[in-house]
Amino acid sequence: MKLFRPSSRGMWIAAVSTILILPFVFPVLSHAPAPVEIQTDDRRLIKATWLWDARRIATEPDEILSFLQKNGVNLLYLQVKPSDVSVDHYRHFIRKARSLGIDVHALNGQPEWAFLHRYDELQSFVDWVRRYNDAVLRSESFTGIHLDIEPYLLPQWKTDRDQVIREWKENTERIVAQIKERSDLVAGADLPFWLDDVPAVPGETPSGQLSSWMIRQFDHVTLMAYRNKAVEDDGILAHVRSELKTAAAWNKTVLVGVSINATDEGDKVSFAEKGKAEMQRQLSITDAHLRPFASYGGHAIHDYASWKAAKD
Repeated sequence: MKLFRPSSRGMWIAAVSTILILPFVFPVLSHAPAPVEIQTDDRRLIKATWLWDARRIATEPDEILSFLQKNGVNLLYLQVKPSDVSVDHYRHFIRKARSLGIDVHALNGQPEWAFLHRYDELQSFVDWVRRYNDAVLRSESFTGIHLDIEPYLLPQWKTDRDQVIREWKENTERIVAQIKERSDLVAGADLPFWLDDVPAVPGETPSGQLSSWMIRQFDHVTLMAYRNKAVEDDGILAHVRSELKTAAAWNKTVLVGVSINATDEGDKVSFAEKGKAEMQRQLSITDAHLRPFASYGGHAIHDYASWKAAKD
């Protein structure tokens, strides 16, 4: 079959015509919009756990680190107890952990540390961490301090809650200021999810929430949303959205904590009976729902010992 081939004269006329016509047919080409940049969320979510019995870093360090690495943990809250664990054990364990991409925050706390007359103990803990960091290599240092104070466990919370709150707030302000004197330390704390029902200033309505006040003080908080279902009226998601919005407004980070400890507080609190696989499934749902919040940093599992011992 013979294809149509215009003469060279016809091709020249067609080319000239096209050049003359193009600016009128496609005038918008010279004003084309810039390409739209597609934003992607590449945040690395935190997966944390608590290790309360620090003696285990001396007796089973490799076993602990293997478990953490296998389960994707990248932040460990490790209790500081110098009377039970030597500085060398902390050094060696933290160095190995950090070489695996696991940050370690110094963990400690007692309900009584909310009281002004117990502030010296709180100060001593922070001072020990700072002295430790000054004495070791950077690769062996704690990257944060994590407080677990929980004064609502004290009888005074029921008899004189307003005074407990006043003293807790004063101690918090003072100790966070001490921590932040060191720019290399992250200041963190555990908070219960229901603290948004408690007024920040005694006598005020809950619109000035104690949870909001606490979130503003710290770099990040771990919200103890101890429920074993993600999507329910009384589930994990229902208890954390308010705090995530508050944290976003102040450029803070919230981790959502769940528990796999055995408990007598009810069937909905812990994953102890449901097992590890169901816990991971519910945490995946939680991550998917909360990732759009800029303040959502990831989740935390309480605690290492119970998690390791729990049924699959």
